[in-house]
Amino acid sequence: MKNINFCIFALFYIFCPLVSHSEPSNIEPSCLEARNKLWHNCFGKFIFPNGNKYEGFWRDGKPDGVGSASTNSGLTYVGTFKGGKRHGLGEEVNKDGSIYVGNFKNDKKHGAGKIVFLDGRILEGEFRKNKLNGLGTQVFKNGSKYFGQFKNNIFNGEGKFLHTNGDSYYGVFKNGKKSGKGIFKFSSGKVLSGNFSDGLPHGLIQLTTLSGDKYKSIFEYGSPGKNVDVSYSNGDTYSGEWKDGKPHGSGTFKYANGNNYVGNWVKGKQNGLGQFTLKNGNQYIGEFRDDKPHGNGRFLFSSGSSYVGNFEQGHYSGIGIFTSRDGTQYQGNYLNGKRSGMGTYFFSNGEKYEGNFADNRFHGYGIYYFKDGSIYAGLWEKGKKNTSTILSKDKPNKKNETLKSRTIIYPDGSKYVGQILNEMKHGMGKMIFGNGDKYVGQWKNNKFHGTGTLSYGNGNIYIGKWENNKMHGSGTKVFNDGKILEGLWQFGKFEGKK
Repeated sequence: MKNINFCIFALFYIFCPLVSHSEPSNIEPSCLEARNKLWHNCFGKFIFPNGNKYEGFWRDGKPDGVGSASTNSGLTYVGTFKGGKRHGLGEEVNKDGSIYVGNFKNDKKHGAGKIVFLDGRILEGEFRKNKLNGLGTQVFKNGSKYFGQFKNNIFNGEGKFLHTNGDSYYGVFKNGKKSGKGIFKFSSGKVLSGNFSDGLPHGLIQLTTLSGDKYKSIFEYGSPGKNVDVSYSNGDTYSGEWKDGKPHGSGTFKYANGNNYVGNWVKGKQNGLGQFTLKNGNQYIGEFRDDKPHGNGRFLFSSGSSYVGNFEQGHYSGIGIFTSRDGTQYQGNYLNGKRSGMGTYFFSNGEKYEGNFADNRFHGYGIYYFKDGSIYAGLWEKGKKNTSTILSKDKPNKKNETLKSRTIIYPDGSKYVGQILNEMKHGMGKMIFGNGDKYVGQWKNNKFHGTGTLSYGNGNIYIGKWENNKMHGSGTKVFNDGKILEGLWQFGKFEGKK
């Protein structure tokens, strides 16, 4: 018998390249009369020396038409052949149990086809040279699915991936991974859209929540950037630094009602230095703690009034200066937003009050200077003079010592107005020194002793406790450069916070 050039597939689709020179060991009757000739237009069965088998139609000595083949490695094929090669529609069953049903060309899977694996995986679509190339579908053993473009069995091009938990991605893939523009939808309703690389968000990304909030940030391989732009569904916006899902660092928050904040944030709250502007034009510039003015700051009213000083939990507290648009001004201590403690109130007509305050009113010992030059020094109660304590009259104190009211002018130009005992400044009084310093408060044996305010000629001011002419106890010192020391003092030296 002449040589029969017959090439069938071994495992992975390739049979041995040449048929043996020996005659077939088993020939179907239809090809029997073709002995010693090329099998042509007949049906026959051929078993090769290596155990591979073919049964079907022959033409010009090669499998051609419908037939079945099997290899000694366990691969089987049923379908059409052309010129000794699988060509056309067929079914291939591999040793691992996977089954391919579809088209072949030149011994390779080519055209529409489908592979089903024993573990439930499925590859279906357009094959070219044994691999999916073009539009196709892949089903994973866990139930996840991919629909889209393939290149050599790998996602490549536009596609859609459906996760079993309900998440989905639609966009561009490269080498099996999300790469390019895409949209990732979470089962919760959140949507992540933008650019991807190597399977991860990379570049400009927008996250849209179920409520409609939108977050934009520059990602780097799955990690969000330091800065984010947020548009909330209620109309608020935020632009700035971000950490753990909250504003953290420097950022700007614009409220839908017209208010806005520019400054520092810590864990989603205004903390540190910042500027808050209300829609009515009022503005606060200074320190914040937990969304409230706290520390040193300035509050500027759109009307022209202003407050400069210390704040606590959103209220004026400690040393501050309030200037009204009408020219009146208060310099002194505040408590819970109200004038309280030692202070000086300047009236627009030139009159002023120096002394104690409570609940925004003159209360306690104080000195009132009238524009005609007259002075009232005495006790006040809820904003009114207590005429029974006018210092023009001598009055015993609690120790039954007679305190006298005096005005003393010294050779260097210094002037004292207040109480004396045994010819020494003792009790409440005011002293204006020749160098420009001024003290208003309590005295003992010619020395600052008790509660008082010392205004230095250079602009510094101290309000608090004294002992033997030295700052001692709780007190606040404000320097002319804006620096503030508030806390405990020990014989003139600042010891720290309370």
